[in-house]
Amino acid sequence: MLPADIQTLVSEAKEALKKHPNNRLTPYYRQTLYAGLRAKSGDDGAKVQGWWALYAGLHVKDAWTAEYGDHCKNMLDLAEQVLMGQVSDAIAEDRLAKSLHELEAEGRWMTGNDPDSYEPTTGYYCDMHRVVLEAMGKNPLEGVILTPDDVALDDYAQDTAGDACNSYCFVDFDFDEQDWVVDLDKRLAFWIWWLDEALPQAWQKVK
Repeated sequence: MLPADIQTLVSEAKEALKKHPNNRLTPYYRQTLYAGLRAKSGDDGAKVQGWWALYAGLHVKDAWTAEYGDHCKNMLDLAEQVLMGQVSDAIAEDRLAKSLHELEAEGRWMTGNDPDSYEPTTGYYCDMHRVVLEAMGKNPLEGVILTPDDVALDDYAQDTAGDACNSYCFVDFDFDEQDWVVDLDKRLAFWIWWLDEALPQAWQKVK
């Protein structure tokens, strides 16, 4: 069971989600939840966020595997190993860099930069790589100035949950309108699952 103050943040996020015309849980509310976990439990809160990210990634594993092949499983496995204390951050960073180089060589991802110089918020990391970053304790929305209605980060999300939601509800890309076509019902379903099921599961895993 979640602590009362964290549950209050969840309730506020769900209320905002249900009021949003496009069923978005905007980055502001995700940022607030991440900050709340860390304020409540420090390093344990960061670890809860890491497991929460991993569960989001596992929820869309099939979609990511279709796009990235074995890189998806390798990175999700790596994230779990980091969270279990079986792999150091230094080794995880090396494997991240290797995966990015290989994806670019395979034509699956355009980094356009040296992965060794990346910061978590540059936007060059893709999908399952962000799971590893959050498993390592990174908070990709930390310090980003957001308002409750700000959706600028959502189409190219900085956090695992945003990426996973995009993959879950994606239908197509409208080149005429230069915008994503998404299934709004699936978007709502993802966010409800993430708040009501994935977060308590992550909290229980750590606590």
